[in-house]
This record gives sequence, C-alpha cells and structure tokens, in this order.
Amino acid sequence: MADSKFLLKFKALATLLLDFENEYNAITPGELTMFTMEPRKVELNRLWSRINESYENVCVECSVSKEREEASQLYRQCKEAYMSCAAQMGELSQSFVEQSAMSSTMASPNHIPRAERLETSFADHRLRLPPCTTEIFHGDYLSWPSFRDMFKAVYIDCRSITPVEKLFYLRQSTQGEALEIVKKSPLTNDGFENAWTNLKDRYENKRILVNSQLKILFSLESIKNESAGEIKRLQRDINNCITALKLHQVNIESWDPIFVFLCSTKLPTNTLSLWEQTVSNKTEISKWCDLDSFLTARFQSLETVYDLKHTEDAKPSGNKNPHDDSRSSRKFKSYQVNINQKSCFVCSQDHWLKSCPQFLKMNQEQRFIVIKRNNLCLNCFSNNHKLSQCTKKISCSKCRLKHHTLLHRESKPSESIAIANSDAQPSTSRQIASSSSSSGPTVQNCFAATRRQVLLGTAIVQIDVNGIIFSARALIDSGSQATFISEKLQRQLNLPIKKVNARISGLNDALAGSAEKQCTFVLRSPHNSFE
Repeated sequence: MADSKFLLKFKALATLLLDFENEYNAITPGELTMFTMEPRKVELNRLWSRINESYENVCVECSVSKEREEASQLYRQCKEAYMSCAAQMGELSQSFVEQSAMSSTMASPNHIPRAERLETSFADHRLRLPPCTTEIFHGDYLSWPSFRDMFKAVYIDCRSITPVEKLFYLRQSTQGEALEIVKKSPLTNDGFENAWTNLKDRYENKRILVNSQLKILFSLESIKNESAGEIKRLQRDINNCITALKLHQVNIESWDPIFVFLCSTKLPTNTLSLWEQTVSNKTEISKWCDLDSFLTARFQSLETVYDLKHTEDAKPSGNKNPHDDSRSSRKFKSYQVNINQKSCFVCSQDHWLKSCPQFLKMNQEQRFIVIKRNNLCLNCFSNNHKLSQCTKKISCSKCRLKHHTLLHRESKPSESIAIANSDAQPSTSRQIASSSSSSGPTVQNCFAATRRQVLLGTAIVQIDVNGIIFSARALIDSGSQATFISEKLQRQLNLPIKKVNARISGLNDALAGSAEKQCTFVLRSPHNSFE
C-alpha cells in the first residue's frame, strides 16, 4: 500500500533533520565559531518546528494504523536528534561566552559568578526567538493533548526563551476560558510555572477526555450516499477515537466487535453488502483492521469511478463550436413542425376531408360531430391545432365568421349564430348541472366561441336550505335555460343529491357536457319576496 502524501512529507522532513545531525557531528569543534553557530541554531529550530507541524497532520489525516505507527517511531528518532544537537550547541555557546568574558576583562574569572556571566552573555548574544507556530487553544478537551505537546516542544523545551517570554507566548496561544486561567498568573518569570500548572490541572482530566472520545464514537453520523468522502469521514472518525483512547492508556484490544458493529450500522446498503461478501467465515467475529482495510479499498474504488465518470461527462460535444462565445447568453426557442397527412378521417382514403364524398353527404350536425370527435380545427380541418391557434385567413364564405363553409348553418334572424369549440372558454360554468327531471332530459345551453371576454352580471342571492338562509354570489346568464351550482358550494351547504343522466347541449344540439348529480334548493332575493 502506497504511503499517503502527509506521511511522505513527514519522512522528507525527518530525513533532513537526521542528515543535519550527521553533518553537525562530523564538524570538528575547532571549525565552529560563535557566528557560524548562530545560523545552525536557527536552521535546527525551524526544521524542528516544521517536523512537529507535519507530524500533527499525519496523526489527524492518516487512517491506516501502520502509517501512524511508522510516523510515531520516526518522530521519536527526530526528537532525540534534535535534543542531542541542541544540547551540543548550548554547551558550545556557553564556552564561547566564557571565552568572550575572559578576554574582555582583566579580572580573574573566579571573581565573577558563573550565573552572572551566563546571564550577561545571553543578554548580549541571545538568539532570535522562534515565531508562535502553535494553534490557538480555546479550552477544548479534545484539542488539549496536541496543544500541550506542541507548546512544550516549541517553547518550553527551548532554553533560549525566558519563563516570562514563555508566559507571553502562552497568552498569545490561548483564548476563551483557557486565556482566563492563564491571565490569573502575573507576567513574570515565576508566573509561567503557575499558569502552566493551572492549565494542566484544568484540562488533564482523563475521564472527561475518554468520555469525549466515546461520545464521538457512539454518535457517528450515518452515510446517506455512496460517496468516497463520506466513507473516509466515517473511517477517520473511528480511527481518531481509537488513537485517542490508546493515548489515554485505555485497553481496547477486545473492542473489535464494538468498532465493527458501530461502523456497519452507519454504512450504506451497497457498501455493507460488499463488506459482507468479503467476510469468509460468517460465524467468527470480524476484526476492525479487516474492515478498516476494506473501507480504504472501497473509497479508493469510488474515487476512481467518480474520476472516470466525471472525465467522460466533461468531454465537449462534437457539434459544439468552441469559438462561439455568445452561446451562454443566447436564447433559443423550440418549434414543433407538423406535417398534415393526406388521409381522410371518415373513409381513410387518400384525399382531404373537405373532398370526401361521404363527408359531403352528411348534414351540418353530422359534420360537426366528425370534427369534434377527431379534434380538428373548425376553420381549416387540420389536426395540428385548434381554432384559437389557426393562422389561416380563410373563413366562411357565407357569413364571414371564422369557421369552414361546410359547417355553416342557416339560422333565423332572431337566433344567435355561434360555433362551439373545445378550446374556447365558455361564458357559463361547466359545474354540476341540475335539471327538473331525473329521467335524463336534454338541456339546451348555447355559448359563443370567441376570444373576447364577456362580462356577465352578478347578484347576491339567498339559498334557503330547510329554513336556514345562506348568502352566495350568482352569475346571471340570460341565455341559459338551467341553473348550475358548483360542487364545492353543494358540499359546503350539504345539499342532498340524487344521480341523474342529463345531457348539456349547445348550438345545433351539440353535446357540450353531461350532469350526473342533481340537487334541489330554493333561491330567494335579499330585497324582494320571490322564489
């Protein structure tokens, strides 16, 4: 299994530090001076700071236990190399300071206290302080172990920093409750030990730290989608809890059934099915290391599949013009092209409907029924559109109205001539029809097929239902011979109904609808006494 990018980076930095130690040990003491020693100290501290940061990333991001164990061993080697080089440099710097003090004064070295000489020399030749590279600690129990070790490695173990300076950096690296604890100690050399001890007493609570990890472990989120990111998140959360429990010296050697069960309940169906297929012995308890390896292979497979599908979907189409920069702002309209087939709707012969002998023998009412049954335009007999969408300028040659001449009906002067169309909006409601007989009488209802809006009169009427008066708004249509009531109003008034079979016809006795229910009620005027 290939190492992760975090482990590879950590190995590279560790190699640099180990090579630095070998090169430093190969230098003879006579080749080093106070001025050549200073840049080596700066380089050593900078390299050690980068190693600590890289090691933290490995502990957080790497999900394979073998990688984390390898990084831990390598980190211990680097720490020993750093301590060895730093100690040798400190001793050599001290000798340089003593030599400088002896050459700058005529007094005997025994007359000057050693502590005073060291304090004066460090004040004159102090190295440049390292930057504040630790993360900000907000008082979170889970973040305390990493913050404690990083701050100790960067600041507390650095001999060139005084205690008061360590306390200053400790204040800069804390916020919230942790900062309040640190501020209780004065900014002095003695105040640092007190502040650091108070922080450890507050957050070195093993019981709370272990409970926090168990809370994370038993409240894992379920995976809803088959995605590599969700599987990696679940695997990383469990491995982080395992690592933290080991650091707190919790014996988890027999916890494999718990880890496997908690992880299995959070996996999606497909991934869980694949995991069960990999289990050879169905009666034995599975190990977490086996499930951990399976999850690694699973999310790697999903990443590969997603990458292949994403690359295929991202390929540009062959008919696209790569030089067309205006395609994003261009608006397109879709059009439907229909071709009229020269097939008669009556006899299915190869001629137009208007030329069909059978159609010509029919009367006007029979022709109208053929047109309505086949959903043809009343003006041009086309089956691709309706009358309201007809763009042809032809019309009836006799009355000049918009209908075909074959549908023209001679009417008396007192009658209104109108043609009903299926897509025209009628001026009266097509709700539940009520008739005076339940034997299925024919109800005449004529309405005009026109695009113009017709405003009908309205009135407030009273409906008497068993002596209870209800007010309603009525639409007055003087051309209608029947009274219609909406089914919604009938249900609200709880009017009794009975089943009927009534036809609602329009012009030329054309069927416009039917009624299956009939109800009886009394209409009253709110002003005049009539029923």
